[in-house]
Amino acid sequence: MKKKVLVAVLNWGLGHAVRSIPVVKAFLDHDYEVLLGGNGSSGELLHKEFPQLRYVEFPSFEMKYSSGKSQVGAVFLSLPHLFASLWKDHRFVCHLVKEEGIDVVFSDNRFGLYCKNCHTVYMTHQLLIKMPGPVSFLEPLVKALHGYLISKYDECWVPDFSDMKNLAGDLSHPQMNLKVRYVGPLSRFPKNGGIAVSLKYKFLFILSGIEPQRSILEKKILNLFEERVGLPSCLLVRGVESPFLNDTVYPNLKIENVLSGEILLGLLQVSDCVVCRSGYTSIMELASISHKAVLIPTPGQTEQEYLANYLSSQYSMFASVNQNDLSWRVLIAAEKSLTEEFINFDPSLLEEVVERI
Repeated sequence: MKKKVLVAVLNWGLGHAVRSIPVVKAFLDHDYEVLLGGNGSSGELLHKEFPQLRYVEFPSFEMKYSSGKSQVGAVFLSLPHLFASLWKDHRFVCHLVKEEGIDVVFSDNRFGLYCKNCHTVYMTHQLLIKMPGPVSFLEPLVKALHGYLISKYDECWVPDFSDMKNLAGDLSHPQMNLKVRYVGPLSRFPKNGGIAVSLKYKFLFILSGIEPQRSILEKKILNLFEERVGLPSCLLVRGVESPFLNDTVYPNLKIENVLSGEILLGLLQVSDCVVCRSGYTSIMELASISHKAVLIPTPGQTEQEYLANYLSSQYSMFASVNQNDLSWRVLIAAEKSLTEEFINFDPSLLEEVVERI
């Protein structure tokens, strides 16, 4: 009889669903019966990727960011809802485990999916949660709380390299007394999905993340194309299903909403440089195909700000630009400083931890 695994993802942007795609494939390769779980656009993406698998809608919690430079207020105002959501998730998954006869629960950053009646796995690249300057004194407390929540799971998977040369820096390598397994960076793209010789687009803009900051960056990018003179051919992937309602015509800019991984890979292969948020899933996928990228961290999002600074200092394929500084001059200067860089991915690390279960 097949073992049954629940793969459930957080709905804070699409990244948690995208990076869980290789995990679902690994479980299927090991002959598991896979049940998918989630809510909102993240859950929908995972379900679309595997339409043959059953999907369970989880209780909803939608995170909202501030439109300003700091997210401290927005995060603290959301804490009561966050802890309520954690408790709802915990009760929901324990009932589901009993009802469905689930053997393994895999949670990508959903805090509450621990359950004593099955084997549970929590995945995160952010063992250490960076706190912004005004409340940096709370970092040890937040680290201890996060460690306590992770300790309720049987094991924690970290999608990064275990050695010093890695993609998440301090975020994935703090000193914590946890059962951590480094499964290597995860990507939907094949190892040979490199850049094609014939380029069609100078810049491929990829939007993602939580509102209203996604829309703010979209507006700034569109403003670039209002100049209309001597602009390079570019593509914008909006990252949302909602239709593009702007009536303005941008001759040098093609606009798409949401694309499958296969189509996106094809567009990456004909694009010289990517411009995107410094979300960790985007970073892993770009690194897997050695693609140059200009990273624009979400303002006030300490994780993305740290990753953008860390990666631009460690790898020649990444540069960092502040959202408020976005202009053609800044963008072209950043792109000229980049070179392609090979980063070796080892998919066997994920295979080994799935097999060990």
